[in-house]
Amino acid sequence: MKEIMKKLLEVFLICHFVISMGIGIAGSIMKPGIVLTYENLCEPAIMALLCTIPTLLTIRTDELSIKQLVVRKIIQIFIVEGIILSLIYFGTNGLHSVGEFLIVFIAVLFVFAGVSLLNWVSSYFEAKELNCMLLQMQDRN
Repeated sequence: MKEIMKKLLEVFLICHFVISMGIGIAGSIMKPGIVLTYENLCEPAIMALLCTIPTLLTIRTDELSIKQLVVRKIIQIFIVEGIILSLIYFGTNGLHSVGEFLIVFIAVLFVFAGVSLLNWVSSYFEAKELNCMLLQMQDRN
C-alpha cells in the first residue's frame, strides 16, 4: 500500500508540472491576451488530482503482461481525455471552436505522453538501483 501511495504521489506531482506547462503553452497559443485569476491557479492541481485516479489501472503489485499494460494505458488515455475535456467544457467558458478542441486534445496527448515518459524514466532508474543492490548482495554471499 505504501508503494502504491508513493507512486500515486509521484504521478500527481509529474502531472501537476506537465499540466501547468501545457496550460501555459496552449493558453499562449489560443488566448495570449487573457490574464489569469487566482481561481485559475487551482486548475492544474485539480486536473492533476483527477488524472491521477486512472493511474490505478496500471499500478499493480503483481506484474502485468505487455498486452494488459497496453490495453490499460489506452483505457487510461481515454479516461484522462474525457476528464480534461469535460472539465474545460463544463467547468470554464468551454471550447468555442473545433480548433480549440483539437489544440486541447493534442495538448492532453502530449501531457499524457510526458507524464508516462517521466514515470517510466523514474521507474527505470529505481529498477536499475535495485538490481545493483541485488548484485552486491549476491556477491557478498
